[in-house]
Parts: sequence; structure tokens; C-alpha cells
Amino acid sequence: MARPPLPIGTYGAIRTEQLGPNRFRARTRFRDYDGKTRDVEATDVSGPAATRALKVKLRDRTIPDDDEINRDTRVTTLSEKWVEEITDEERIAP
Repeated sequence: MARPPLPIGTYGAIRTEQLGPNRFRARTRFRDYDGKTRDVEATDVSGPAATRALKVKLRDRTIPDDDEINRDTRVTTLSEKWVEEITDEERIAP
């Protein structure tokens, strides 16, 4: 059975590796607010510092700023907006 996907806005296990003297990288997979899972990484002078930098980077990822449509928008509202849009574009008669 396949592993369930990460919930939107969350990240998986954080992995750290040493890149050189006093240089560490922390990496993880993050499920963005558009539903795509992306690799995110941060570097710093120690493993724990790189992990902290990565967590700050994940915290500060932007949420799409679409005031009209979000995940709480009802289907009836979406359909009204769609009909408005195609009427304005004169693809259908009012």
C-alpha cells in the first residue's frame, strides 16, 4: 500500500549533512499550498543551526493570496463567479 501524501502546508523528515568545515545543509520535502511537494533546504554553520534555519524558511513560505477563492470557498460561489466570468467575456448570453 502506498504512503499517504503529506497534508498541505506540512513537511516530512528533516535530513542534515555536512558540506564542508563549518557548513551544514538541512533538507526536507514540503507540500506547498498549491498541492505540489517540493524540496526545501537551508545551510548554516552547524547541523542544529541549519535545521533551525530550515524551519524558519518553512514557516515563512507564502500562502497564495487569492482573496476571492480559497479552500473554504463553496461550490455555489465558484459557479456564480464562473458564470459571471463567461458572461463578461460574452461566451454565453446573459
